[in-house]
Amino acid sequence: MKNLKYVLLIGAGAFAVNQASANLVINGNFAAGDLDFTSDYGDGTGIQNSLLNAGGPSIQGGGYYAVGTDPKFYNPNWTYGPISVPNDPNAQMLIVNGALAPSENVPGGGAANGGPIIWQGELSSTLIAGDSYTFSVKAASLYQVAEPTLTFSIGETPIGSINLTGAGTWQTFSTTFVAGSGFPSFVDLNTEFSGNDFVVSEISITPVPEPTTIVAGAMLLLPFGMSTLRMLRKNRAV
Repeated sequence: MKNLKYVLLIGAGAFAVNQASANLVINGNFAAGDLDFTSDYGDGTGIQNSLLNAGGPSIQGGGYYAVGTDPKFYNPNWTYGPISVPNDPNAQMLIVNGALAPSENVPGGGAANGGPIIWQGELSSTLIAGDSYTFSVKAASLYQVAEPTLTFSIGETPIGSINLTGAGTWQTFSTTFVAGSGFPSFVDLNTEFSGNDFVVSEISITPVPEPTTIVAGAMLLLPFGMSTLRMLRKNRAV
């Protein structure tokens, strides 16, 4: 019975930690492909050279995205582009050819916080207004000309920006915010048609655990720790 008690305590503590660290963004690493998000950009997924400016009979590259693992499939000029996401072999990338202002060459139209929405994600549960969360994302520039500036928002509220530099180099943006309402999204503040190309992956929103939750989890695990210490002392004494 003691062993069962400790197993239950460990499980409860691990559940509390897991709940605090669970990613609320559905398909934030794009492993499931072109799903669970919306975009004002056109979709060129699966079409070779679809993100090459004037690269196809009906596609002009700028203002289009694709989901995949090899940016060069969509634009052979992106020789600097990464072909994998760090520490996540299942991940794919949102591959983007940045566009001009909303009224100029953007298939979906619309604008928010300075430009058309490139990605607006879905959440596994609604954010609780007033609670704190951590937002993080990995991104990399694909071309050394007119590298983009991405601004991230929750609903209509911007939560921070990142300037992508050094083509092919992954950069991480992370910030803590207090939730209001709405869904996560990002825009590209760069309006250049030439260059302005990038990839994004590993988008996550995780709850920031309250201090009481951390203490409660520690208290649940304390009996197991004390029991282990006693067992070690007994073994040393034998």
